[in-house]
Amino acid sequence: MQLDIDAIAKWATAFIAIISFAKLVVTPFTKVMSGTKATLKSLEDTIQELRHDILDSQKDRDNIHKVLERHDERIDRVEENLIEIGTFCKAKNERG
Repeated sequence: MQLDIDAIAKWATAFIAIISFAKLVVTPFTKVMSGTKATLKSLEDTIQELRHDILDSQKDRDNIHKVLERHDERIDRVEENLIEIGTFCKAKNERG
């Protein structure tokens, strides 16, 4: 009977040692993984915000280019008017 109690005690000690070792290894790993998941979620949120900001910035840039094109067209019309006025003045001075 003594042998059975010794064997049970050895198995129980081995079982407790295995569980303790597993808990010693698994618990920090689980904490690190949960921290990593939180960090990844934060990074994903930040990336989404940056993506929205980039899209908004692109829209603003496109709008600015449209405004610049309209200004260029207006400048071209004014230059054409100046040339016409200059030609008219030159012709008028030559006549008289």
